[in-house]
Amino acid sequence: SLKYPVQPVGDFGYFFEPHVQLTKGDQVLRFDIEDVPNTPVTGQMLVTETTHIKGAPEDAAGLSESQKEQLLLGQTFGLRGYASTAGHFRVTLTESVPNFGDVGYVFRNHVQLRKEGKLIAYDPDSLTVTIQKETLLKRRPVDSNQLSASDRVTLPLGRIYGVEGYKTESNHVKVTLTEELPGYGNTGYLYPGHILMRRGSQAIDLFPKLPKRVELNVPYFSQRDNPRFYWSTCNVTAIAMVAYYHGVRPQYSYNLADEMLEWILDRYGLDAQTDHTVLQQLIRAYGFKTSFSTTRKWAELDWELANGRPLVLAGDFTATGHIVTVIGYAPEGLIVNDPWGDAYTGYTNTEGRRLMYHNGYINEVCGPEGNIWAHFISR
Repeated sequence: SLKYPVQPVGDFGYFFEPHVQLTKGDQVLRFDIEDVPNTPVTGQMLVTETTHIKGAPEDAAGLSESQKEQLLLGQTFGLRGYASTAGHFRVTLTESVPNFGDVGYVFRNHVQLRKEGKLIAYDPDSLTVTIQKETLLKRRPVDSNQLSASDRVTLPLGRIYGVEGYKTESNHVKVTLTEELPGYGNTGYLYPGHILMRRGSQAIDLFPKLPKRVELNVPYFSQRDNPRFYWSTCNVTAIAMVAYYHGVRPQYSYNLADEMLEWILDRYGLDAQTDHTVLQQLIRAYGFKTSFSTTRKWAELDWELANGRPLVLAGDFTATGHIVTVIGYAPEGLIVNDPWGDAYTGYTNTEGRRLMYHNGYINEVCGPEGNIWAHFISR
């Protein structure tokens, strides 16, 4: 429809698209996603049918004028993020739409999205996270007061973000979003009480209820059997029990703990086995993933055990400190393989296999909550 008629056709008709170029102000209107130029942003959105960007994923006819703004066929926008939800793309644009803003919903059949040169298909079963209470995305799973302003970013109430992947860690949810947050990035930790994770329309139980009792079939090794420095090798002995449970066998020694000690002595010297950083390097050298923290919580230990992963726990079992292997839990306490013996007897009983250390005692020597020293080990 032209402003001025062209005779003899008039002011309405059709052009062969490759032979013309349409503009709106300074913007060239595009009609094929392949025509949208590559720009140094996360992605692009092409409007393929005149539509609305809206404040909610609803029919535009039912929304007030302040909750929607028209987008014309052929318009293109820089795209910073997106999510598939309720038959719409929730998009974050690199520039605001006049009279509307930079975040909204567009009907999936009226636009095409492209990221890194590839079309983004609408996925009704995609992962999303809905912010149910204003919260922070953090670079580390710690109290936000411990983080600088550059290590956290606020996510507003009600916002829906697409999620590339997630995992639970340290009583948080680590997520990678489909959106680059300005000055921050797209990966971090969220407090689970402030969010709702979904796959499609199905809510995800991030921390499913654990069994009441777990006891893993972890072999018992006594550090008293170690040929060298048996009095100070609880550390490598506890790690050796976990490694053996996962299938590791000694390569050149009958004693896996002593073989691990040799690895440390060769690289770090005498007594280095008491250094938790060195122990992390040892664990990785045997092909495992590991994390060590001095701020664990009891629920985190239960989660590891319920998922078939015995762990190494440090505490004041002796006057100089000691390390045990935790192989299970029950309502009354933790089940441990103690490489030095039975702590309840002051170690006069040297048999430390499958001992129940009750909650009160274990909290006294290893706690309190939030100050537990533990190595988590996984394949």
